[in-house]
Amino acid sequence: MESSYVGVTVADPTVELEWVRLIARAQFRPSVLAVDQELPRTVAVAALVVVLDLHHPPVPYGFWLGRVAQPVVLITPHIVAAQTLCPSVPRLAAIVDPVLALRYVGDVLKMVPRMTAGTLVLPDVSAPVQRWHWHGGAA
Repeated sequence: MESSYVGVTVADPTVELEWVRLIARAQFRPSVLAVDQELPRTVAVAALVVVLDLHHPPVPYGFWLGRVAQPVVLITPHIVAAQTLCPSVPRLAAIVDPVLALRYVGDVLKMVPRMTAGTLVLPDVSAPVQRWHWHGGAA
């Protein structure tokens, strides 16, 4: 990876320090940014990690993320909604469920510079699957 600097934006300030430490443990140099803040031009930033929670759906962040020049790693429990951003956020490199990101954010950040197209989507496959219930007839 050219640069070990990673921009970090966390929607919930109570967990910001936890994510910063997690990224630092993965051998990256995190730089905390506010939402809508431009990434610094004086330092080569390898990627922008955006951490959202259940109370922060990803779609409202689409306009800002669409202007980011660096690859974006979007950590959100809203996996399906985040995928709708793909056409408008050309640098959306990965969409990762927070449960998986806690363990694999370093690996994902190491993969990002090697990606040439598409968006890596890592949902939490251990989460219960929503089942369809048919009403008024045999299933």
